[in-house]
Amino acid sequence: WASKDAHFPYLVHRIENSYADSVIVASAIYWLDIWDYNFSQEKILAIRGRLVALLDQQYLPIILEEKGVEVPKICNARFYLTADDPIPDETEGIQRRSLRFDLRYDRLVEIEEMLKREEERGN
Repeated sequence: WASKDAHFPYLVHRIENSYADSVIVASAIYWLDIWDYNFSQEKILAIRGRLVALLDQQYLPIILEEKGVEVPKICNARFYLTADDPIPDETEGIQRRSLRFDLRYDRLVEIEEMLKREEERGN
């Protein structure tokens, strides 16, 4: 979650990988919550619209960074919006909206290792 002194609006996201899939193509669930302090939903809906436009059914190349070094672990990811719900909050003026995306991605490292093994067998 966000820190207690986080400025509105802010996003909170989490990802849950499914390790039951094949080695090359994997799936996950990506939750993205939008938080705002506003008595109108106009701003949170505008943020939601922009996020959906950026993510839903788009192919995104992903490069992870570990200890300041770019690591190409994932080749491409595709997000599919599967849920979009307002979440009530007890505090007056707090707006929250939760988006859920199903995510499919391919793993570059595994693809490269398979190609390397095939190449070695061919020699």
